[in-house]
Amino acid sequence: MNIAILAFVIDTIIGDPHSKFHPVVLIGRLISFLERIYYNKEDSDNKKFFCGSILVLLVLFVTYDVAAGIIQLAYFIPWDWGVEFVEALLLAFTISPKSLAKAGRGIYALLITGEIDKARKAVGWIVGRDTDKLDEAEIARATVETIAENTVDGIIAPL
Repeated sequence: MNIAILAFVIDTIIGDPHSKFHPVVLIGRLISFLERIYYNKEDSDNKKFFCGSILVLLVLFVTYDVAAGIIQLAYFIPWDWGVEFVEALLLAFTISPKSLAKAGRGIYALLITGEIDKARKAVGWIVGRDTDKLDEAEIARATVETIAENTVDGIIAPL
């Protein structure tokens, strides 16, 4: 529990650093690389399912092994709390409460000031749908839905 609390504190202080070396970005690159190897649109559904299952297992194994390796290396840190800090830092990279809140507040501010075009563009950064024709209520609904979904994906599931 202390590690989760420390992860939230780290996220609150530094947020989610935008970097091509961010662990989630690296996992995404691994997935894209493996998709090019294992996934062909022309394959049968059974082969896609089989290859997709292999891809998922590989990503899970690689991610787990890298995280476990980092934690094992943390045991060489000379502080009593070194391992717990490294574990909290790893967890902080996988949660996103500060980023979610910032995105939601930003869209809310644009809606309040009547900047619908900017709000459409901003909501387009966090949703996977076409936002060009959304009205104010649809922008608000898309924002709330995405924050709710990402609360599960970006906070609850990693914990």
